Amino acid sequence: MIAELGPSRDTEETFSRLVSAYQEKLLRMFSMCLRDIAAAEDAVQADAFL
Repeated sequence: MIAELGPSRDTEETFSRLVSAYQEKLLRMFSMCLRDIAAAEDAVQADAFL
């Protein structure tokens, strides 16, 4: 099964591109909603991409 083999190199690169493309936008949106930059940074790193 593919799941047993772990992520491929393409999967990791695709994920990295998605993070790069959306991290700043999500940080701005979360900081407006939460009104706390530290909480927004935590939310973007820990929750948004998982």
